[in-house]
Formats: sequence, structure tokens, C-alpha cells
Amino acid sequence: MDLLILEATYATDAETAGAHGHMTAAQAGELAQRAGARRLLLTHLLPEADKRWLTAARQHFTGPVALASEGLTYDLA
Repeated sequence: MDLLILEATYATDAETAGAHGHMTAAQAGELAQRAGARRLLLTHLLPEADKRWLTAARQHFTGPVALASEGLTYDLA
């Protein structure tokens, strides 16, 4: 799998995320690592999403991690 796109509404607050039916960036990183993804794109972020989201995901995922933003594109060829 080249690119895995996962929602990560919260950085690390698993209790709050779960209560609202969402994932954390840390959980997304874990899932991406288990799935064997080469890259991870975090989406469905809170407006204050910043490098804390990247740090949380990178604690569990060894590949490149990015935050989705308007107009962001990837070449999957």
C-alpha cells in the first residue's frame, strides 16, 4: 500500500476520540504500521492540528507522515 489516508481528529486523547467515534494520530500511526503502508496522510483534523499530530503518529509509524490541507495532491504513479 503506497498511501494510507486516515482520519486523526485528535493527536493523542484516545478517550475523547473514542467517545466521539474518531481516531487519534497515534492510533492512525499504529494502524498504518500494521498495514504496511509506505506513507500516511492524516485527515479530518481539528483546526489546531500541528506538529503534535505528526509527532504522535511518528511514535508508531516509521514512514513519512503528513497533515492533509486544502489543495494537497499526491502523485501515486
